[in-house]
Amino acid sequence: KARTIAPPKMQKRLVKGKGGLKMVAMDGKGSIFDISEPQWKEDSTTPQCSSPSCKAKFDFFHRRHHCRICGSVFCDSCTEHRQPVLRMGLVDPVRLCKTCEGKAKKDNHFVSSQLKSLLKGAHFSVSEVEGLTFRCHLSEDHSEILFDGGTVSTRDPIQLRQIVEVKNAGEKEGITTTHADLSGLVLTYKGEGEERVVELGLKGVPEDELKTSRDWLLFLKKALKVLHEK
Repeated sequence: KARTIAPPKMQKRLVKGKGGLKMVAMDGKGSIFDISEPQWKEDSTTPQCSSPSCKAKFDFFHRRHHCRICGSVFCDSCTEHRQPVLRMGLVDPVRLCKTCEGKAKKDNHFVSSQLKSLLKGAHFSVSEVEGLTFRCHLSEDHSEILFDGGTVSTRDPIQLRQIVEVKNAGEKEGITTTHADLSGLVLTYKGEGEERVVELGLKGVPEDELKTSRDWLLFLKKALKVLHEK
């Protein structure tokens, strides 16, 4: 079994941004899952609330407020929904429209829970290496899958952006694999001018670690979906 090495933590600092206080990486790189703050719509081009169900006209008593995710202009009551926007680095609750509030909740769960688990890692067998388990985990900027085989073996990282297809290992057409039955993931990725395939499996993983490893695979699938939706 591979030894466990804690991934290095990304150094961050707190700065004041247009949308509020935000955490940014000190090296300026950040995470590949980070998204930029939107261009705010000009007040002069928006005489009424952008919510289709509201359309309240702005005046001295009804002020304009910008949603921090979409940048559109809304009235006070239509931006009463407040959430941090962790993928933008906005750590304090900020004004959001109703539509973007739901997106923020999902993204915040992904960043605070699933992405942390991917950083921590889990153990897997790798189809190219017999008789050894690797601790697979994301790099600190979340851009690569790293393979830690301790002092015994190492493997080149896989860039998330180079993964072109993900399949459940052993899944037959028309039959959906349940979480409890998941035995691994087959990743197809671009490497050195050609497509390559590697399977992250559960062979050799201790019984008490199987759930952690299965969860990690599901979180990886979620991360790739988020990345391609960006």
